[in-house]
Amino acid sequence: MRGNTVSFFDFDALFSNIKSIEDFPSADALIGKNIPFATQLAELAHNEKYKDHNNHIKDVVVKANFMINNNPSALIPDLDEKNSIKEQIDKLFFELQVWANHYQLDSKRLIRTAAVYHDIGKWIVKERHPTEGYYLLQYLFPEEEKKFQLMVGSEAFQLLLSVIRDHDKFGIISTGEASLNVMVDLLNPAKSEIQFYNMALVTLMLTNFADIAVSAPNGFSGLQAKWIIEDVNNILYAIEQGEGNRLEVSYNLLKMDSNASRVTCRIARLVDACYKNAKRVQKMLENKGKEKYNESDWENISIDRITDVVDRKLQVHFLGSSYQRFCVEFAHYSKFDYALYFFGEVARQLNLKRIGEKKDQFPLEDLVGLVVQVIKSIVETYRELIHESEASPRRIGVQMQSLLREGIKETVTGFLAGTKGPASRDVANVVSWITNEVSAWLFI
Repeated sequence: MRGNTVSFFDFDALFSNIKSIEDFPSADALIGKNIPFATQLAELAHNEKYKDHNNHIKDVVVKANFMINNNPSALIPDLDEKNSIKEQIDKLFFELQVWANHYQLDSKRLIRTAAVYHDIGKWIVKERHPTEGYYLLQYLFPEEEKKFQLMVGSEAFQLLLSVIRDHDKFGIISTGEASLNVMVDLLNPAKSEIQFYNMALVTLMLTNFADIAVSAPNGFSGLQAKWIIEDVNNILYAIEQGEGNRLEVSYNLLKMDSNASRVTCRIARLVDACYKNAKRVQKMLENKGKEKYNESDWENISIDRITDVVDRKLQVHFLGSSYQRFCVEFAHYSKFDYALYFFGEVARQLNLKRIGEKKDQFPLEDLVGLVVQVIKSIVETYRELIHESEASPRRIGVQMQSLLREGIKETVTGFLAGTKGPASRDVANVVSWITNEVSAWLFI
């Protein structure tokens, strides 16, 4: 160390040998070594105030080091040696080293640094913590920001800021809550360097791998890995075809998102995630002594079965040209905040109803139909926000958090599922109520 700066070598010495959460540096070690944002890192990792985050902060660094010392596919236990997804993931890991070398950067250091700082926004608040982390690192503590930039270098600093801001996005694309076009934020409008964007995208993907390996309730599944690598390959293709121009890349991603098969895939992912979330919530309620949970009450529903049902329902709800119009319009809806938790509660209510009626199969057709009806209503309601003639494609976000308010969530999801209200309830009126509760915004 020299003066008020810390070198990357000092940083590596502190974090590169972490193989378990017990190896994570103490608060005194972080502050004593003058690590950038040491106070925030120390409190997140060790302070009782952040007890819900302590182990996660440490374990993501453990997983990042494991990935760096082995291969990223080693984080995904259900991928066998001959799986093509495994090969694609590990190939990108090695290509990242080539791209990073071009900019005189160390890809392993990029991944490790992103892992250390990825959740620093939780020092402010858990909700929207990727965005909070971006602003914390860049604006809230000028001396720490300067120290961080000196440590990593200006080019790596900008890349790491983008990775930290966007580190949840592959997750929400995997759950169907977001479109591919949500990733265009990773691209700097002032740059048009394909290799730099490839490097940023794959660094982000691998940071997500370490994060998912810790946070996924049942471990990092091969299915989610398959989806992420498919999404990454699509985005890499869009970057190449757009020659690194952010506007062209955005149009390419919008075109992909408008494809009927992609729309089907996105909604199927959402239904799959909602069903799994419903199961987790039911288990959590049992742990709190509020409701019963039996593993046998929850059948395993394959993604292929879900996709088939989604495909059929879309063709029933949209006839002829209206189907393609919906696909094109839906592609503009880049993000549905809190959709997972709202539709997850609908799925849980439907399963409770099934158990009460002693029926064998989960009513998947009903869940898919309700999800499609709500999305259709929202897309049609905010249709005027889409203007194709503008210089850049509009991206719309939908906020569904208000539907999770106490009293509203139980009532609305119960009415949709049929566990509340009269048997002859009018679903159209409930969908209208839902649409009036949500709000929409335009992405900058």
